[in-house]
Amino acid sequence: MRLAERRKAMGMTQVELAKAAGVDQGAISNYENGGYKPKYAVAKRLAEVFGCTVGEIMDGFEEK
Repeated sequence: MRLAERRKAMGMTQVELAKAAGVDQGAISNYENGGYKPKYAVAKRLAEVFGCTVGEIMDGFEEK
């Protein structure tokens, strides 16, 4: 599942997710729009928020 889908399924805004992940809202927007992938530390925090693995978070991003 892509990051935006996970976030919306939890009823979170980009700002709320950014705060939980320790990044700014612009970073979440870039992750969701495919601008870039989160670094491991951020992916780990996102996985904790969503209750999934880092691998599941990273699977939502295609290689460029």
